[in-house]
Amino acid sequence: MERALKMMSLMVAMTLAAGCGSGTSPSAPSPSIDAAATAPKADIKVTVGPDAVTGPSLESGYTQYVRFTTSLSESAGLGAHLNYVRGDFYLDNALVDRYEFTGAQLMEETGSNRLEAGSSRSFVVLLRWNAQCDLIRTTFQLTDDQGHEHHLVGNITAGSTAVAASPDDSDVPRL
Repeated sequence: MERALKMMSLMVAMTLAAGCGSGTSPSAPSPSIDAAATAPKADIKVTVGPDAVTGPSLESGYTQYVRFTTSLSESAGLGAHLNYVRGDFYLDNALVDRYEFTGAQLMEETGSNRLEAGSSRSFVVLLRWNAQCDLIRTTFQLTDDQGHEHHLVGNITAGSTAVAASPDDSDVPRL
């Protein structure tokens, strides 16, 4: 009988313990929030200046060049690093050539590839290519201080001197 009472007490204690629990294991991981999804994102604007100049390239290996002043500005309070400015050269909507002006080249020419939080800066970009083209799509790729990548795309055509770059809807470069 005593054994039956102990067994009954043990079963009641286990039932009460199960009813008082939260339903989750104390060792189970708690749900976490993705820090990248909630982290603030830099607000970067890029403008390709109206001073775009194109002509025959003096550097061997390239037949043409385009040079233009670009302005970057940030307004959300996060700095960023410019990784590259890519020129995609199109003829009749077909990609015919590609050239990248890298962050390392910008550092070499200006001392930094950084855009400080809440600031702006201007610099000259030089892109080179070999094929005939009727459109140059410029992609500015930056990484902000929270690790978000920014791809800002603008076009230079024969009929217009420059078009301000704007964010691509999908946040990835157009190819």
